[in-house]
Amino acid sequence: MSKPFSLNILAAKARALIARSRGSIPGHESLLIHHQLAVDPYGRRVTVDGEPVALRPKEYEILLVLMQNKGRVVARKRLLSLLWGFDYDGDERVLDRQIQTLRERLKSAGRLIATVYGVGYRLEQEEPK
Repeated sequence: MSKPFSLNILAAKARALIARSRGSIPGHESLLIHHQLAVDPYGRRVTVDGEPVALRPKEYEILLVLMQNKGRVVARKRLLSLLWGFDYDGDERVLDRQIQTLRERLKSAGRLIATVYGVGYRLEQEEPK
């Protein structure tokens, strides 16, 4: 680096060097993988068995929340408030329809999304039989 240089440029180059050495880009999440399902939060891409799957924005957001909470139940009310806003006053069954469509679009990986009756949804840890 040649002189004169600003401290801001020096700090930015140092951060970039540290990020490269760690194998990540600051502020970006890494690829989420679960069985044959992969979600790239940075690129907003979803693949099943390596094949790209086109999802609508809400379907993608539901899947992302479930992937970030693998094996844990995500309550219906939490999903509704996260995705439609805290003050959502519409039909709660819109979430059920979105989940149904998401399962269809994910084909074989759709079986990984389990309904926990009376509570919410969970991404199964093990492949259902």
